[in-house]
Amino acid sequence: MRSLNIAFFLCGVALLATGCSPATKVVGTWKIDSSKPIPGDFFKANPLVGALLATAQPTFEIKFAGDGNFNLRAEVGPFKQEGKGSWRYVKSDGETLIIMVKESGKSDESELRFRLVDNEHAEIQVPLGFSKEPFSFVKVQPAS
Repeated sequence: MRSLNIAFFLCGVALLATGCSPATKVVGTWKIDSSKPIPGDFFKANPLVGALLATAQPTFEIKFAGDGNFNLRAEVGPFKQEGKGSWRYVKSDGETLIIMVKESGKSDESELRFRLVDNEHAEIQVPLGFSKEPFSFVKVQPAS
């Protein structure tokens, strides 16, 4: 009986430790916040792409699942892209979570920086190379 109590205790501690991980803040579906401006780096790097992003009302949605998988969907005017892969929490840099993402079928990981503004909003710096400014995202509420 005592070993059963110890097993339940250890399972409870493991669940609490997992639930307290900063990575739980990332889990959910996030879409680009169209009420916020597009980062200025896009206009500097390629004015045409920046103008397209500013006028086309882009759709950019990323779903981080609790099992370490992600799905990505992006639409800008006539251009559409979907992707999927895996993600993992690496560490925190102050309030910013460092997440490594790896697209399915690729061997390289890319760093994604995620900063939770509040429970409904986040700033996500996507690995684009030329941009250091984050995009503003809003959390999609699950359908009830």
